[in-house]
Amino acid sequence: PGPQVSGAEWAAFLRTYEELLGAADAVALCGSLPPGIHVGAYAELVRIARAASVPVLLDTSGEPLRRGIAARP
Repeated sequence: PGPQVSGAEWAAFLRTYEELLGAADAVALCGSLPPGIHVGAYAELVRIARAASVPVLLDTSGEPLRRGIAARP
């Protein structure tokens, strides 16, 4: 695991992620989630990318994978 991520840092990341999706051909979401990030984070990122019609590749495990798959990457 990496450093603890605060709620404010996560919110800033989400804003940047949404902005960058406009120029993305695809998104790769990989690895474990850092401390402070909720277990449904990959699912949230998948839903945001799908709403922008950007394909998603998901490579993780456990509950983040189950929730991410449920969001239909």
